[in-house]
Amino acid sequence: MMKKLASLFLGIVLCVSGASGQQTYELYENFHIPRFYPEKIFLYNTDSTTLFLRSANSGFEWGGYSPVVSNVWGPIGYLYSDVLDHIRNALCFIEVSESPGSYAYCQFDSPETPGLNDSLAGITVATIKFQDDGPEDKLGLMIRDASGEWFYSDPEHGVYASGSEIRFTEIETFGWMKIEDSISENLNDHAHIEYGLGDITQGAKEGSPDLSYIIGAGIILHEAESSDFGLRIEDIRWEGKLPETSVDPVQPEDNASLSILSTILKWAYKGSDTVRFDVWIALEGNSFTQLADSIATSEFTIDALSDNSSYEWRVDVLFKDGSTEQGNP
Repeated sequence: MMKKLASLFLGIVLCVSGASGQQTYELYENFHIPRFYPEKIFLYNTDSTTLFLRSANSGFEWGGYSPVVSNVWGPIGYLYSDVLDHIRNALCFIEVSESPGSYAYCQFDSPETPGLNDSLAGITVATIKFQDDGPEDKLGLMIRDASGEWFYSDPEHGVYASGSEIRFTEIETFGWMKIEDSISENLNDHAHIEYGLGDITQGAKEGSPDLSYIIGAGIILHEAESSDFGLRIEDIRWEGKLPETSVDPVQPEDNASLSILSTILKWAYKGSDTVRFDVWIALEGNSFTQLADSIATSEFTIDALSDNSSYEWRVDVLFKDGSTEQGNP
């Protein structure tokens, strides 16, 4: 006598978080260890000239400017020390350059192809670490948006550099000031400018940046006082906005009827290639049982199904940060 068929019900499309495409979802600049550059260099000099420096770590090219300068001391730059963990190995705002309106910024040049910009898919969080407890300077963000225009965040959304680390969150809700076009062009050109890049607060107007992706970023000092220690930044991390992705069932079809009591479950994950999967199954109306734990492939063979039964299955996505997104059956 012919056996009745086992029916296997496919899980619906699962909405998960992940990363896909050519954009980057996290960019990082380290000024400390390993060393940012093999020698001391000033981004902004006591003679009011601006130089540009390509990071040995990220490949990003950095520049800076201060509306106040001293012919004795007061540059923005990388001071360098032979001692690996020395406080000189940092992005430094020294003496009078630690003043309101001073800034340092970079374009996200690709380390493999300098001059070709990487991009950050949106921006949600920026984290700045200091060499030591930061002085009570109030910092803001700079960004170069998807249209190539430069903006800085308004002082209302500034964060005081207190302690060893600060975080800017809910960046999409910030108010922004659009930098005047001629100064924005200076920021983009990265030419060695005799009189500096310019005060980005002069002529700036309220504006709305296109935050769909970011191709440059930096920091501006909204409030600051010159201190003996100076503002010394160890690293900066920018986090993008992760897009929604999906797990799409491939095999078998929804409500498929099987002629044998085994099958291969297959699914297509649209998102990060660094994830792993848990696979679960349940007799219809019963609780789920785990079939596979943290597998890297997007298929799994299941056998010993019960005759004349209906099943549901689901796939959970395990991200590299340890979080899990549970799928829907």
